[in-house]
Amino acid sequence: MKKNLSLLVFLGILLAFNFIIAKDMPAGQPFQSLENRIENIEEEIDKIWQKLGEEPVCVPEQEVCDGVDNDCDGEIDEICSLVVEDDFNSYTAGSIVGQGGWQNYQNGDNFIVQSFLTREGPRALFNDSSADSIIVKQGNSSTDGSQTIWFMPNLTQWDSNAFFQVRLTKGAWTAAGPNASFVAITFEQDGGTEGKVGYSPGLGQPYIYFGKYRYEWSRLDIEWRSSDKKARYRINTENWTAWDDFPNSSYFTDFDYIGFDFKKSSGSGGLYIDFLY
Repeated sequence: MKKNLSLLVFLGILLAFNFIIAKDMPAGQPFQSLENRIENIEEEIDKIWQKLGEEPVCVPEQEVCDGVDNDCDGEIDEICSLVVEDDFNSYTAGSIVGQGGWQNYQNGDNFIVQSFLTREGPRALFNDSSADSIIVKQGNSSTDGSQTIWFMPNLTQWDSNAFFQVRLTKGAWTAAGPNASFVAITFEQDGGTEGKVGYSPGLGQPYIYFGKYRYEWSRLDIEWRSSDKKARYRINTENWTAWDDFPNSSYFTDFDYIGFDFKKSSGSGGLYIDFLY
C-alpha cells in the first residue's frame, strides 16, 4: 500500500512539473494543453485505483481456502470444501428440528431459533436445557476441507459438568458405526469467566486442550486433509494446533455431517450458535 501511495504522490509531482513545462514551452513546438495533460494523468490514476481494487487484502494467518493468498505468505491458499454453511436467518422462531435440514439426534427440540441475541442477521440458535441435547445436519461430502463455527457460551453460569461439543462426522453422530471417523471439539467450564477448548486425538484418549474462550462471540476453525488423515484446530484466529489424528482417522474417507451437543447439570447459563461456513 505504501508503494501505491508513493505512485500517487509521484503523479501529483508530475502534474506540477507538466504545468511548469507547459508555461515555459517555446512557441512552435507541439503542445498538449494542460487540460489534456490533466485528463491523461487522471486516466492513469484511475488505472492505479483499479489495480488496487484487484489486489487481495492480506491478513496474516488467515487462510480462507478460496485460491487466493489471503495471509500474505506468498503461497496461494488451497480451495477447501466445507460441510455446512448456515446462518439460521431464514428460519422461524422455535425448534430448529425440521428446518433447513437440521435433524434430532437426542432431545434436539432444545435447540431453538431465536432473535434476542445474534452475531449477524436476525436469527441464531440457543440452548439452555439441562438435558443432553444433540442435533445434526447433513451437508457436503468433504475429503479436504475447513469448517468455521461462531458461538457464545454464558459459561459464567455453567456448572462444572456443563459442556458444548462440535463434531464433524461420517454419518450422523455415531450412527454410522464403530469405525466411522469424526473430529470432536469440546468446550468446558474452567473457572468462572473462562472456558477451555480441546480436541480428541483418538478413541479413549484424553482431550488435548489448546485454548481459552470467554462469554463473548468466539470463532472455532477446523481443517482436515486426506493426504495423511489428520486435522487441526484454532480458536479466535489464534495459532493453529499441530496436525493430529482424530478418532478412527485410519478409516477416514470424508466428513458429511455436522453436529452439536450441549449439556449442563444446573445453572441458568446457555449457549448461542450463529454463522457456520
